[in-house]
Amino acid sequence: MDPVTITFPGFKNLCLAFRKICQGKFSGGVTLSNDYVIVFPMNSSDKRFSRTIYSPEMTNGRASSEDINQALSLFELALSRDISTSEMIKSFCWRFLLPLILLMMFTANYMLRRPEVIWSCFAAYCVVGIIYLFTSKNAQTKKAKAESQGILDFVQPGYLKGGLRWRIPEESYDRIELIKEYRENETISAPPTVKTNNNQYEPPQNVV
Repeated sequence: MDPVTITFPGFKNLCLAFRKICQGKFSGGVTLSNDYVIVFPMNSSDKRFSRTIYSPEMTNGRASSEDINQALSLFELALSRDISTSEMIKSFCWRFLLPLILLMMFTANYMLRRPEVIWSCFAAYCVVGIIYLFTSKNAQTKKAKAESQGILDFVQPGYLKGGLRWRIPEESYDRIELIKEYRENETISAPPTVKTNNNQYEPPQNVV
């Protein structure tokens, strides 16, 4: 019997997500803070943002540790509803990869009658299951995004008064950023350096 080739829709995207996780683990996976942005990374295991990286001196006392903790707790409540990429991979392995390995073992030992029917049913199961998995992921992501945006609109005005602004990156929910807008304003409002030139052109004076 010819070998049966099974193609999983969305498998390429899943591999890319898995590669992203591996790169994040081996490269540190955390965008470093600088003089203008404070980055709070999220721990994927408990879906909590790190608080230990912050001290009030980082914002010149414009936000206390308690203020930051309260804001991060609200964001965690919304973003924890989103299905993480690691959870997607675990679900994929339990639902599809493990049954695939078992079917291959049974087929190799000739323990299945009419294996082509079973493989066809398994392929249909994978198609429906993976479509449902990604549809559920997208729905949860949209819900978490809407709720986090509501929290952002709620807490943002108070921080803007102090020259700070929260930002949730569009490309990933693995971190949240606190932008020091007062530093940017200081740079913009700094007087430009004027260089004097003794050889500047002067228009001729009118002679009476």
